[in-house]
Amino acid sequence: DKTRDAVIRRELDFGEGDPFNRSMVSRGKSNIEKLGFFKTVSIDFAQGSAPDKVIISVSVEEQSTGDYGLTAGYDSSSGLLGEVSVTERNFLGKGQYVRVAVGASESGQSFDFSFTEPRFMGLRVSSGIDVYHRITNETDSNTYGTTATGGQLRFGVPITSDLNGSVFVGIEQKSIQDE
Repeated sequence: DKTRDAVIRRELDFGEGDPFNRSMVSRGKSNIEKLGFFKTVSIDFAQGSAPDKVIISVSVEEQSTGDYGLTAGYDSSSGLLGEVSVTERNFLGKGQYVRVAVGASESGQSFDFSFTEPRFMGLRVSSGIDVYHRITNETDSNTYGTTATGGQLRFGVPITSDLNGSVFVGIEQKSIQDE
């Protein structure tokens, strides 16, 4: 109901009209299961319009892909601290990852946003962006107060079926206050 058809199809290494290969179908099923979006994945076969044609039906049962987090704690240098976060691993059914978090402590605040597109431009290349804004107040344990705003761009490519390589580039602007 939620996940778009293209998200499932892109995990299959074959397209309509390609010769039937049972090992590619099994690998595709495994790829769909690895997404973590579904409780169950089943693949059924039926005779096609000709003896050399096969109809492949993929059935999935969706599961929750969102998380809501509330964290509280105590740190000897920061004092009481807490964070509220929302994470969605299948944003709008497109297979995208989104996370928003807001944190606060006695010594400052933080705001974080992260977005990942697992198939940038339809390729087996992931891309993402992370941005943040962090304020640290001057306290007995922090000599200076700081305000930092920054972010990074991420790109990842598969090296093998189980190994990915990633490249990150980022920038940060930090100002220091001495009150």
